[in-house]
Amino acid sequence: DGLKENWYKYNYCNPPFDECKKWIQKAYGEQQKGNTTMLLIPVRTETAYWHDYILHNENVEITWLRKGYRFLNPETKQPMGIFKNALAFVLFKGV
Repeated sequence: DGLKENWYKYNYCNPPFDECKKWIQKAYGEQQKGNTTMLLIPVRTETAYWHDYILHNENVEITWLRKGYRFLNPETKQPMGIFKNALAFVLFKGV
């Protein structure tokens, strides 16, 4: 379980979109330990976790992506429907 384990110096995570808050909190905690993490997450700037951990964090870089990406189902490896919301790469730079 990646939420319980210690992370490495450099990490990449594409978390389940319905559990983003937990993974963002984990990435933030790892950032405080000096670890760097890149997350691919939906843009949900109206949420408290975006404000608490991302938007006002001077050690975060955001790369904004357009909406309309398609992902593969991790179990079947078949294409899923198009994700209709905007996404972002969020880089938590270790401090």
